[in-house]
Amino acid sequence: APPAPPPEPIAAPDASLQLVSLTLVVRHGDRSPLTPTLSREYWWRKLPPRVELYRVATGTRTRRTDRGIKEKPHSATGDGTFGTLTQMGVSQMEALGAQLREELVSAEGVRPEAADAKLLTAQFAPPQLKLHSTDFPRTIQSMQALLAGLYLPEERPASREGFVHIDVSDGARMLPDPEPESPGASLLRQRELESAVRQSEAFRLKEQAMAPLAKKLVEALVLSGAVGSKSSLFAPDHASAPAVASPVPESLLDSHGGHEAGEWVPKGQRVHWGRLIEVLGCIRAHGLLPLLSDAAETQQKQLALAQKAGLEKAAKVQIGWELRGSVGQGAEADTGAADTETVDSGAADSGSVRVTEADVEAAITHGAWRWFRVLREPEIAMLAMGPLAKEMVLALYRQRAEAIRAARRARIAGELLGAVGERAERAAEAEGCLRRTIRTGLFPCQPKLTIYSAHDSTLVGLLSSPGVYLVHDTIPKLCPFIAAVLCP
Repeated sequence: APPAPPPEPIAAPDASLQLVSLTLVVRHGDRSPLTPTLSREYWWRKLPPRVELYRVATGTRTRRTDRGIKEKPHSATGDGTFGTLTQMGVSQMEALGAQLREELVSAEGVRPEAADAKLLTAQFAPPQLKLHSTDFPRTIQSMQALLAGLYLPEERPASREGFVHIDVSDGARMLPDPEPESPGASLLRQRELESAVRQSEAFRLKEQAMAPLAKKLVEALVLSGAVGSKSSLFAPDHASAPAVASPVPESLLDSHGGHEAGEWVPKGQRVHWGRLIEVLGCIRAHGLLPLLSDAAETQQKQLALAQKAGLEKAAKVQIGWELRGSVGQGAEADTGAADTETVDSGAADSGSVRVTEADVEAAITHGAWRWFRVLREPEIAMLAMGPLAKEMVLALYRQRAEAIRAARRARIAGELLGAVGERAERAAEAEGCLRRTIRTGLFPCQPKLTIYSAHDSTLVGLLSSPGVYLVHDTIPKLCPFIAAVLCP
């Protein structure tokens, strides 16, 4: 099929329009891999110190409104070392917050009614913000770091007025792949539809075309000792495979033979592209891709020598090169995964196992294709992301309606009292609303900035399904006034 035409460029906003509210959906910062990779010690060294986490968490509290609902943790939650926000991730999110501060926060002394006022006041005011996060440590900490860049912790009031809540209720609505203990009818239907897409001819042919690259990447990770077993990169051949694998003995996998993707993939299993990509992405982000390739090639040569000597197995892969900064002999480190097993010398017959930047990009591109191909199905998009998209659109509608009411009141005041009265009305509206909210703990004013701290899959889900949630007759009329990305 010919490539899709590029999207139409978004027109510049009308200069007469005023920004009254903004909704942001952000992916968490850099994290360690979910699948145990390399040594636990290496990733532990990449985590932020506790004092840094305490600093960015200043003035924040998490809040739940669904405490009676108990669900098992999502398999991608992380264990405190793996799947955990790194120091790099904290810095990334704080830098994003600083960028937003420059774009959205008014200068000190600028009043809300001033012509040069921006969306947020210079003084930290929690009622201006509404913060949502999935109940994952890395997304909560990412939100805290972003807020630390938006409003510096040392500049916030130490009293109650300086505290802001991060709502972690019903985080499953931000995930197109939730993992409840008892799936409801809608989730079962979603999984049924996803399976049908993955079993289609076009999907199967695409997977076959990518099988050689998948094999090369899996072999490189196993030969280098980056992962303890190839079983951690396989998953049952159905749609609801978890983000992290349960350990499966390699001998059990090997006893089942292969299927269409190649004999190296056990029957009833498939390559889990999500795990493969996140492992390689983390390795690349921390500059370890060349060392990974060196380690894989070194082991491949050792296997070739073992094969030449008539040996069926080679010695265990020695890991720890990520700690030493070079490939060579070294003591095995604690991977946090299954022990690295002896390697079949037949792997010496494979081609090059050197992983390039182009290989990683090709894998990421294919992973994105898989996500978009599934989530662009209208019914899947509705089931997976419809509730969140509708929530966001309705919130923007409420914010717009309040802005219209405030403008009407200011116009009436201006007609009665002139320009001075109009400015006074706007100032009273902005400041009085904040004072009432702080004093009562209620939210009579709609927040000006709403942020969702979520995941790659959240962004893909929203971007791949524009317009499908517009089920109410009145909602399409709102599209000219709200974020274009979510409108058809």
